Amino acid sequence: IMTCDPVTIQSNMTLAEAADMFLTENVPVLPVIDSQGRMVGIISPSDLSRAFLSLIAYDREGIQIGLQVVDRPGITMDIAGCIRKVGGRIASLISTDNHTPQGIRQIYLRLHSLDRRNLIKLSMSLGDIGILLYIVDQKNNRRNFFAAA
Repeated sequence: IMTCDPVTIQSNMTLAEAADMFLTENVPVLPVIDSQGRMVGIISPSDLSRAFLSLIAYDREGIQIGLQVVDRPGITMDIAGCIRKVGGRIASLISTDNHTPQGIRQIYLRLHSLDRRNLIKLSMSLGDIGILLYIVDQKNNRRNFFAAA
């Protein structure tokens, strides 16, 4: 790193903080500094991408589902129950109310171990809970988009 005063990140900072630094500082890499001020590594945007894919349990054979729901206690349990009834397993679940109307939540799921023959049944069950945004079956390269968020 050939600069006198590089932008650095502390070794105890989170991936989200690193991503924010990449966006705000517009740097190609972030040297990682420990509590004694020693460089212990370097983070690149590629490292963040790999970490993100790991966190969301990405694989090339899974199923992704986007769903918009009314934000209420127990909604994730209801969704999990629908998935369990058709033999699926939740590999990751991200829930957010960013950029949604008051009282609305978007839920993004990655599923494994789901027999594709049960996908229609699952989509109908989830459609009873909320608004399906999309279902992507990466194994079979099928993409269905249902509604705009």
